[in-house]
Amino acid sequence: MAALRLEITDYTGSDRWRWVLKNAEGAYLTDHAVQLDPADPKYQALFNLPLISDTMPAQTSATRMNAV
Repeated sequence: MAALRLEITDYTGSDRWRWVLKNAEGAYLTDHAVQLDPADPKYQALFNLPLISDTMPAQTSATRMNAV
């Protein structure tokens, strides 16, 4: 399988950036703009993962990551 490269561009802060996916040769494949809401509890959880992990009931790692 050929390698893919995922880059962050247009970074303006922890709540706004653009993902750019390129192939192994560096050719553009697609992109996705990200704009997060800093007031959303899920956004706040990103900056305190140990606390969220400690307060959640016992779950599998995959289920826990989906919650965040």
